[in-house]
Amino acid sequence: MSKNRQVRLTQSQIMQTIDNKVESQLMGNRNSLLILGPPGFGKSALVETDYPEWKEGRGSRALGMDECTVGVFNICLANNDSCDFVIPVPDLVKGELKMLSNGEILGLSEAQSKYDIVIVFLDEATSASEDTLVSIQPVIQSWSLRGKKKAGNTVYIMAGNRPEDMSGARHLPASMMDRCTTLELAPDTFRWLEWAKAKGIDARLVGAVAWANQNGENILYQQPKEKGEVIPSPRSYERLSDSLKMESAGYGVMDDEVVDVMGSGDLGDETWIKIKGFFRMNSELPYISQIIDAPMAAPLPGSIDPVNGPSGQYIVATGMAKWIQNKKEKEEHIETRIMDQFIRYFRRMTPEIAIHGVKLCVEMDPGAFELSKEFGSFRNEHNDVTLYTGHSFSYMGAGKK
Repeated sequence: MSKNRQVRLTQSQIMQTIDNKVESQLMGNRNSLLILGPPGFGKSALVETDYPEWKEGRGSRALGMDECTVGVFNICLANNDSCDFVIPVPDLVKGELKMLSNGEILGLSEAQSKYDIVIVFLDEATSASEDTLVSIQPVIQSWSLRGKKKAGNTVYIMAGNRPEDMSGARHLPASMMDRCTTLELAPDTFRWLEWAKAKGIDARLVGAVAWANQNGENILYQQPKEKGEVIPSPRSYERLSDSLKMESAGYGVMDDEVVDVMGSGDLGDETWIKIKGFFRMNSELPYISQIIDAPMAAPLPGSIDPVNGPSGQYIVATGMAKWIQNKKEKEEHIETRIMDQFIRYFRRMTPEIAIHGVKLCVEMDPGAFELSKEFGSFRNEHNDVTLYTGHSFSYMGAGKK
């Protein structure tokens, strides 16, 4: 499951990808879909909720329908073993043991007969036992189980986490992977933000993720470094949001220590510290777009509550540098006008933090400041200042004295 297969698709593009595999199977092509991605990113919701709603009004060309009903039947492979799919039944007349196939996995149950399209959703496939994978492989390979064929309107979609997510997932057998189109979804903060706003996730959490993201920092999801590590994920943000909403639901205000325990327990210490800082000073933290559009009017930490000044300004300066770094890594051109606006905003900070912030930004992309008149003036104003690196400001590597 290589990293270069990860893709960032819009919701519409994901629906089109799923639909291509569904229609292809309905036409008789044995081409199942395997969706891989980090835990908590809504893989199951894509198949169980989003796609059926998207599909029903569009119909099915393979079935010749302008509209269709879609039923999704979730079979969590991590919670099943091989006997759940092939049931041993003794034949007392012949004195032998017969193996009866589970009708649901073949789309043959009474509940499934009510739908035009039946999706058998094999969830948590990469966390299934070897015996379970062996028992369902004939379904993916030949669309049959113990000689019994699947229903013609039944299609298969699998989903699971990746081994690198340290969630107990494993690589699927090559013989099974070879019969699936693999869609490995990369974490997509923009798509989550849209979902979170519609879902009603706590506005402070949504704001913190959005603010960090526009600075080039991903606090929505982090790759675990070791097993058992608490890391942020969309699911953990939803869990914390539910806890925070208890206050507004009339359950009383929680002590700060209680909120800290829940925040660290859901998101991990490192991420929760950042989130908590945003909670404390969110009204004074600017978005990069605000700095670019109106640097003299953009919010400035410390302007409302002086206590937030030093730490808040440092957070903003670091975020501005990360924004420049992100642009450079993507090989996107940064207009000189934007760098001028950055310098104008830095001038509003305390001198020490302003100098440190400018230095951070220049180190990210010296070339972006070469034609900035504001930077030239700022550099001349602080020419005699010695930075913590031991270098004079005039040797910051951008422009000439």
